[in-house]
Amino acid sequence: MGSYIGIPRIYDLNSVDDISIQNASDLNIQEQYTKLINDKSEFGQQFVKSLIFSERAKKYSIARELLLTDNHRILIKSVLSSVLLIPMYALGYYVYDGLPPKPARTRALAIVLLSNIGVILWLLIRTATENFYQKKADEKVCDIGEEYIKGGIEYYETLIQRNLALRKILPDGENMYSKQGNQIEFISELSELPLTYRKKYLENRLKDCINENKETSTQFD
Repeated sequence: MGSYIGIPRIYDLNSVDDISIQNASDLNIQEQYTKLINDKSEFGQQFVKSLIFSERAKKYSIARELLLTDNHRILIKSVLSSVLLIPMYALGYYVYDGLPPKPARTRALAIVLLSNIGVILWLLIRTATENFYQKKADEKVCDIGEEYIKGGIEYYETLIQRNLALRKILPDGENMYSKQGNQIEFISELSELPLTYRKKYLENRLKDCINENKETSTQFD
């Protein structure tokens, strides 16, 4: 039925000179990060540079978002709650009805345990679904060509450098970002693959692509 894909305003930036406090709000940079634009420290400058993406990185990220819309990911995540709720409710009713009415704490404990099992199953299936389609999107973008693979490496490297800068600058940065540059917030761990994992995958695909090109050129020679 169609979908909308938003392109970040920072994609209009071509150099660090295009960034200033005045245009930070127009670029949709979060208010807590706006003050970092004038931070002249090493990590402050690293953060500012991480707002600039190469043309290859932009092309990769847009292509990846396009491919993420061309699947059943949203549908599966939308119906997942209902699909799990019905059998868990039936199981809970069966267990609740089969337990003796006294002591009441036994029934309450059983319902709590079943509820936790249902939530864990929901999280596992949701995470597995999201990770599966993220991997497939990366694979399909890599199939387009070597230029997109290089763009993906540049894109994830830029994001990693940004996270590493924020880790050093923000007061609670070490609790938000790992030493490798991955987000360590609870929701991020459940919904997205680590940036370092994605970058490593693309690097391996680039090696394979280069080796294939060498073999092809050798055959022609």
